[in-house]
Amino acid sequence: MSVTLFHFFSAFQPRLISEQSVAPYWISDTPLGIFYNGGFAVAVFFVLSGFVVASASASRKRKLSITVARRYFRLALPSAASAVIAWSLLTLTAGTLPDVQAALTHPWMTFVLAHDRLPNLFNATLEGGLYVFVEGSSLLNNVLWTMKIELLGSVAIIAIYAFVSGKARITLLILLAVAACALGRPEYSAFMAGALLRECHAAGRLTGSGSLAIFLFAIVVGSWTKGFGDRIGLSLPMTFALGEPHKFWHTLAAVGMVYCAIASVPISRFLSIRPLMFLGRISFGLYLVHVPLLYSLGAIGYLQFGHEGPLELMTLAVLAISVSIIAGYLFTVIVDEPTISGLAKLDRLLHGLGPDGRHTRGRTGNLKTPG
Repeated sequence: MSVTLFHFFSAFQPRLISEQSVAPYWISDTPLGIFYNGGFAVAVFFVLSGFVVASASASRKRKLSITVARRYFRLALPSAASAVIAWSLLTLTAGTLPDVQAALTHPWMTFVLAHDRLPNLFNATLEGGLYVFVEGSSLLNNVLWTMKIELLGSVAIIAIYAFVSGKARITLLILLAVAACALGRPEYSAFMAGALLRECHAAGRLTGSGSLAIFLFAIVVGSWTKGFGDRIGLSLPMTFALGEPHKFWHTLAAVGMVYCAIASVPISRFLSIRPLMFLGRISFGLYLVHVPLLYSLGAIGYLQFGHEGPLELMTLAVLAISVSIIAGYLFTVIVDEPTISGLAKLDRLLHGLGPDGRHTRGRTGNLKTPG
């Protein structure tokens, strides 16, 4: 939801977004900014991925090549579907693109529409299913830039859990987290930090101690937006700059946020209420579909009435978010969840497992049965 709001404001109220404005509104530099700080939300996404992938890798012994392939297709199939949706929406609304470009000339809208000719459907599918994992960017659906980082970070965790165990694994995770920061890529440190949280959780060491202080730290630091350090007169190298999206401070705050979600009983209970569980279920689908909706149907709505005043803009926001949630749900039940269940069935077949996860035979090809 934070990313959805971030992109809505990027498209239609860029003065609220420091990435789109050299002089953003003051509210961006307050803790309220956390509700639409997309950079911090992405950092949380990476830490969560490290935790979840590490948990899965620790609980299942699988052939490395099959596990990596499964991870790729788990990301690539929904990513390709989202690119096809983006292509379809842009094709349907192509006649309005000149008007949109003329009315919305700020960087975000220019980026997503800065191509004169759309690719064909085949190339659109390849972009979402393959190219984004190589190039780390997409003109059809700009949120797909995270897919390359997500795949590489996940594969690193899978490989570590396949070959290293015990204290050596923890030491390696720490060293890689430090090395990624030293190389200016804290977004990869987030995966290692998520895996370390999993190790602490499995060992029963996440007691919730200091949760309130850590949560407040995460809220304050997570609300810093791009350029915050410069705006308060504290310039630092980009990796450690205050508010730099998904860099050191955002990653550290994201680790604190995930720690509190796991270890703090009140926060865990709050996150377990039905509406938030629903949002958790559809979160990946919502992430993948909301941007194409914003720069096609959302842009048309803005041209029709959203630019007329604050009330009209607020109405457009409610409509855009509601449509995005509905589309995210449909994407989840039609694409994302079938992808997960289909890959799980294929995994069981390749490893000779029954529906209950037990082996149905001693060997699957030349694959030895795990003990």
